[in-house]
Amino acid sequence: QLVIYPNPVSQNATLKYTLTKDENVSIRLVDMEGRVIETLADNQLQLAGIQKQPVVMPDVLASGSYLLVISTPSGKMSIKIIK
Repeated sequence: QLVIYPNPVSQNATLKYTLTKDENVSIRLVDMEGRVIETLADNQLQLAGIQKQPVVMPDVLASGSYLLVISTPSGKMSIKIIK
């Protein structure tokens, strides 16, 4: 389960998720057309358990809807965020 708070995000937020096993994790902020805006983590080894990832929205990013996409070798999940 992915949770981001606060949402809508003015600038800073926290992404919270749980890994059931140690995984290499990539986290990307993408627009609604799938274009990568920013990479928050790139194939980073994270240990099993509850994870909290700080999210800082770029200042120049227009207001609107975006996705945070978390991918591991086991699969991919995403959560919609509003700026």
